[in-house]
Amino acid sequence: MYHEPYYHVLIKPDRIRANSTYSFNEDINGRFFIRTLTGTDYDYEADYYIVHFYLPCEKPFTENVYILSDAFNKVLDERSQMEYSPADKGYIKSVLLKEGYYNYLYVTRKDNQSPANAALIEGNFYQTENEYRVLVYFRPVGGRYDKLIGNQTVQFK
Repeated sequence: MYHEPYYHVLIKPDRIRANSTYSFNEDINGRFFIRTLTGTDYDYEADYYIVHFYLPCEKPFTENVYILSDAFNKVLDERSQMEYSPADKGYIKSVLLKEGYYNYLYVTRKDNQSPANAALIEGNFYQTENEYRVLVYFRPVGGRYDKLIGNQTVQFK
């Protein structure tokens, strides 16, 4: 739907999966790709949309809820934090995003010093695939800084 000056997209309501059985979904590990169905030069031809996220939830969590994704630079701040709406009975967030494919998950966090936790909303399943980045540094004897001498990304199931 169009409301001046942007198109708005209502994505399918997500669901809390913590108490569900595990099901495999091919994903892109929190990344995003700018794409358009009608053009070939995605940088110039992809449009911007106001995207409306909705996570139904009868009552709010005691912790803050965030959207974790490369779309938010994997930063948990006011831009990625969702708000609980008693009228909608769930968490909502509207964000300006460029047309494309976005991968994300919901996490909770008590405060800015505590780590993010995906288990309350997304669940915690041993079958999931994970991606790790290994960075190897070296500091020679008498050296004043560490040199990055290797890096590798590893997929693990």
